[in-house]
Amino acid sequence: MAEQQKDIKPAPEAVAKKKKKRRNLVWKMLLLLILAAVLLIVILVVKFVRFSQKKVNDLTQINYTVAQISQIVDNIRQVYMIHGTDTVLNNEFLLKSGAVPKLLVRGNRIVNPYGGDIIIKPSVPIVNKEADLSSPTFKMSYQGLDREVCINLALLNWGDLSKGLQAVAIGFIDPAGKDVAMETIDNPPPPDEPEEYLDASGQLRRRPVLPKYHMNVAKPKDKFVPTPFSYEKALAGCRCEGRPNCTFALQYMIYGVDAPKKVDDPLTAAQRSLQK
Repeated sequence: MAEQQKDIKPAPEAVAKKKKKRRNLVWKMLLLLILAAVLLIVILVVKFVRFSQKKVNDLTQINYTVAQISQIVDNIRQVYMIHGTDTVLNNEFLLKSGAVPKLLVRGNRIVNPYGGDIIIKPSVPIVNKEADLSSPTFKMSYQGLDREVCINLALLNWGDLSKGLQAVAIGFIDPAGKDVAMETIDNPPPPDEPEEYLDASGQLRRRPVLPKYHMNVAKPKDKFVPTPFSYEKALAGCRCEGRPNCTFALQYMIYGVDAPKKVDDPLTAAQRSLQK
């Protein structure tokens, strides 16, 4: 009986059924693989489209910001020409005088394209002793920026002294609420400390020399930090990872100190750098 059972072979119908099942399983697996590949391609395409749209939107926002700053700077100069006093160089007066584009006004705030505030204040006057000329200056800060926006603005060429530009600064709002870019843009750096000193025991010690410049402030043709910022310095200065807390500030003259006349449009260089 055992030998007879060994000789029994599966029916042809059963063999065909098994083969059909295997083929169906293989086709199902292939179909799943194809569907997975198609889904992956769709996801990648959607991500690429979103990335491209973000880049276009970012460039549009930066272009708008450049044009906006140009208009504000020109309006501030015109208002100053009429009133001739540093009291015009602040948000309250500029809002009352209509110097701020209406699209940027939210109640008593001036709002930038990224949702943060624009703060405008008088700054340290510039004096040209040789020509016996001086010019009032003002500083303007864009607050509430993402780190990427801060870096992109810092990398732009905002012009030079002939355009009235004095300095560009980058920073963040510190825990005490201080705008680092706004505070340091027109403040001189701390003086150098003596290189050597005597400690309590009377032993001579060496003290490291502090730099004569702020790392987060760039100036046209400056020896240490010239405009525009290098990518490394922009990355180091825009320290607001995880939240839109970065700030970007500019300092401009009202008049040119090389001649007693109004300076040229300040942002043609920035607009050219965007077109590259």
